[in-house]
Amino acid sequence: MMARSEPAFPTRRFAQPWALGRVAAWTIVPLLVVTSVWFPLLHHNYVPGVKVSDAMLEEARRVPADPELDELAQLRWTPRQWKDRQQLVKAAEQLLQGKTSSLGYATPLIRMPFDARDLDRGDAEWQLTLASLAVPETLMEAFQATGREEFFFAARDNLLGWAEYERSAWMPRGYLWNDHAVASRAAVLAHFWWLYRHRPDYSPEVARNIIEFAARTGQWLAKPGNFTVTTNHGVMENLALWQLALAFPYLPEGEKQERLAFSRLSTQLSFYIDDEGVVLEHSPGYHAFGLQLMGLAFVYLRLLHEPMPGVWIERYGEARKYYAQLQRPDGTLPVWGDTDGAPFTSVVKQAEVYGQTAHLSQSLIEIPRTPASLYPVSGYSIWWDGLSAPPSLAAPSQTAVAWSYFPGLGHKHADEMSVSFWSGGQAWWTDVGYWTLSDERSRDTAVSWSGSDAPHLVDESGSSTRQTRLVYWSWSGPMAALDLERRGPGNYTAERQVLRMLPDLWLVLDSTSGAPNTRTTTTWTSAYGNDIEDGKLPGSYVIHGANGAALLAFLLGSNGMTAKEFRGSLKPFAGWQMFSGIPRPAPAIVTEQPANGSWAATLWSSPRDTVGATSIFTQAPVMSQWGDSHDWTITLPLSKGTVSIHRAGDVIAYGSNRNSSERGRLVLQKAQDVTAAQTMILSAHEEALRQYPKFKEFTEYRIKVTYPLLIVLALQGIVVTFYRRQGGRHLIGLWILAMAAWIACGFYVYMVYLV
Repeated sequence: MMARSEPAFPTRRFAQPWALGRVAAWTIVPLLVVTSVWFPLLHHNYVPGVKVSDAMLEEARRVPADPELDELAQLRWTPRQWKDRQQLVKAAEQLLQGKTSSLGYATPLIRMPFDARDLDRGDAEWQLTLASLAVPETLMEAFQATGREEFFFAARDNLLGWAEYERSAWMPRGYLWNDHAVASRAAVLAHFWWLYRHRPDYSPEVARNIIEFAARTGQWLAKPGNFTVTTNHGVMENLALWQLALAFPYLPEGEKQERLAFSRLSTQLSFYIDDEGVVLEHSPGYHAFGLQLMGLAFVYLRLLHEPMPGVWIERYGEARKYYAQLQRPDGTLPVWGDTDGAPFTSVVKQAEVYGQTAHLSQSLIEIPRTPASLYPVSGYSIWWDGLSAPPSLAAPSQTAVAWSYFPGLGHKHADEMSVSFWSGGQAWWTDVGYWTLSDERSRDTAVSWSGSDAPHLVDESGSSTRQTRLVYWSWSGPMAALDLERRGPGNYTAERQVLRMLPDLWLVLDSTSGAPNTRTTTTWTSAYGNDIEDGKLPGSYVIHGANGAALLAFLLGSNGMTAKEFRGSLKPFAGWQMFSGIPRPAPAIVTEQPANGSWAATLWSSPRDTVGATSIFTQAPVMSQWGDSHDWTITLPLSKGTVSIHRAGDVIAYGSNRNSSERGRLVLQKAQDVTAAQTMILSAHEEALRQYPKFKEFTEYRIKVTYPLLIVLALQGIVVTFYRRQGGRHLIGLWILAMAAWIACGFYVYMVYLV
């Protein structure tokens, strides 16, 4: 019997080479496809590093001069705030044992001096803190405070562990190569080098590892795909390059990186801070941080002997004025967007810029507040009352309104038309604020509409398509008014009128229209530490402040409005305020009513003692006449006489029947069209994104894609082996078809998942 012939491909004379290479023939293209999934990420994370010579080490101990390095070591962007020396030392002692609770994190024990397995343990907030080198920074601060060498040795060994792991790592782990974390390392490395280079136990090998770590940090920050042009993270990256260029000026790429940072920061400032001086990250908290970063930028420019652009100085000056309007006497800020409810007094250091010199102030620079400020392009207005009055329970007071929305710019919450009210040292109406990143599910809700007191549709997405504009405004001393209009999503329209009538009345009047079956809702949240109870009059509530004062408020509405109280509720999400980085239960009132053709009025008086607050009104206010949002009358039965508030067109009248001297009349001014200015800002941002495209890591997607590709490759091997044993007459055609399919799959994966 004749033996069965081999398949036509390959021929017998090439059978032996085929036997050796057939695995490669069938796997080379699939493996290239799998490699193409991961190679861009590996290439993105790779930096060549710098080989530090002995001559460079000698220079490093002399340059920069000690006074300059001393100043650089003090330039910290987000220093941890310690209550006192005892708290700092306790935190450092616990870190020696691997405990992190004194840093404010309930995480598993970390392994000292360093273990890479800790990088992806704990929540996101802790992983960012760890990767920002908070552990060695805390230990170095404790060493400076006490002189205890064990703190310094632990910091040194931790940094050496970081340097070794970061040099050898191929893939990101935790926040190893997070932009914020990498930028923060520059200041920590400069701080360590300041402490280390003149120590008697100086070791060239330790110095070489630290300097090479600094060089790799600069190279990573300078890579185009790592620059986060949209937010403060990009500003931090640029400042980090300057910090490294100044602290380690002998590194070969330092001068190039210095110029790159200046160019990138110039691009950012076309939209990061506008001409009104507002940091456009939708948050007083991020304005405070941006103000500090810009102050540091001027100090770096002085140390670099570089000129300070005039437009930077002008915008920084306006930013300081805006911050003065935001900051309250107790150091807190209005809470909207990613802002914490705790005081910022000890956090923000500002710079005094004179000509081409700049120095950080060790204390806040006082800039006088003005009674009324309007930022129409940015989308904010802030009113102050009682600035010149002697300190008392009810003075001063701040009313802040936000309608800012710059799509694509950072840290936006769904909060357009939200109102914050602070008076007499106490916050009364507030938004939720900066919900922790560690609780992603609740954060998604907190940054949406229910985290603010803005009117919105029930179940409306925080990313809904909408546009808000200022329609009218006016200020005349005893009276002030804003009229805002929001359109979208769909045919939903909400108009909010915010009125202040001295001496002691505030009114927020909402009116909405929309589809017949839709409903509109508003969450009025009071501050953490306050309590709320039903008042004696219909629709009234008494809010008891933590400072002992009380605020009387009324919530009125058209037919069908309901009001419910909540505290610390997740379903529905209501009754929270972020304070010192922790979600705190707070009192809240949620109203709901039909969206089409409805109105809702929230009215309150100045805070005072409980008896005084509850005795202002003799009866509940009523909407005595409603035509539309520009034609209405509210009657207020007060103990001093009946007062009416009436709007007719662009005129608002406020008067008492008993005392004619209290009558007021406000003519509303048509707001200017700021579309062109806002479009210019957004266009500059879009151009910056084109100029500095961010690399997309997509690590999870790459993993998800790799598994099925490897499974298909294994199945292919099984099928081909079986087919060959059955004769394999069309093996060449099958090979061509399979390779074409792999190539098409590679293009599909790249275009759909990785672009």
